[in-house]
Amino acid sequence: RQMCIRDRLNLRAGCALGRACAQWKVPATSFQQRRFKHGADRVPSALEFELLDRNQDGVIDKEEFLAAMAHPIRTPTKEQCAQQARAYSEVQSEALLLMAATGDPGARRERMVREVMLVDSLSWGDASLRTTAIKTKISNQGAGLRVAQRVASYALVGAAIASIPLVFHSGTAYYFNELFVHFSPPPANEIETPLEVGAWSWSWMEPPLGTFSFAVLCYQMARPAGRPINPFAEVLKRRRDAWVVDMFPQYSPMILLHFKEAIDGWEGIEAEERHADELKITSSATSAT
Repeated sequence: RQMCIRDRLNLRAGCALGRACAQWKVPATSFQQRRFKHGADRVPSALEFELLDRNQDGVIDKEEFLAAMAHPIRTPTKEQCAQQARAYSEVQSEALLLMAATGDPGARRERMVREVMLVDSLSWGDASLRTTAIKTKISNQGAGLRVAQRVASYALVGAAIASIPLVFHSGTAYYFNELFVHFSPPPANEIETPLEVGAWSWSWMEPPLGTFSFAVLCYQMARPAGRPINPFAEVLKRRRDAWVVDMFPQYSPMILLHFKEAIDGWEGIEAEERHADELKITSSATSAT
């Protein structure tokens, strides 16, 4: 490493800056290996180096190093760690609202628990049990809708897989032709490869596949942003939302519908399991005291 040594800077006691010049720069690898004092000798971690490198150029210049010495990186104490939220029940209501707005299922459930506590005048544990009962009613009511959605998904995936042999497999194409198309088959020497089979079967497969693909494309471009592609699912979702609000009119519709959306997917089920574990821990701590 060739550097012009102009001066040796002496920082406060215990902080050795080393060699410096007007444009003093040290590569990241060598800087992490260089020891300097923040009260004790240690090597900065990769995270500390990223924080020190303010302009993100991969090197620490003299100004950045002096700023680090004047304002050293602080680490939390045990008292500060004890004050952090370690469960959804310890998070403040404002933070829970932001988390629920981003789709966090655990935060949406905790907001539902607090809503039950407020409306029904229950403790957190009893409100959590009642929230689980509400979740069971909502899940049972939406079982038919989930089955219909899964059947539709499996049918679409099956159609996508079946389209490949229907176009390129000679046996499948012949069988489909005899049942539905009744198209004159070509000579055997003209369909010896999958591409030749596709050239023959595409004469009747192009109209349904092309028309369906074009219809889906037009619908995707015409639908408003954020709307689901399946209009029937949207209608069923609105009916189910109205049913949930009518079933539990004493609770806030926004909190209730957020909770319903959280328990509809697998993330909601995982949040239920985490919340059940949290309830067990809270009950054990209460009984121990």
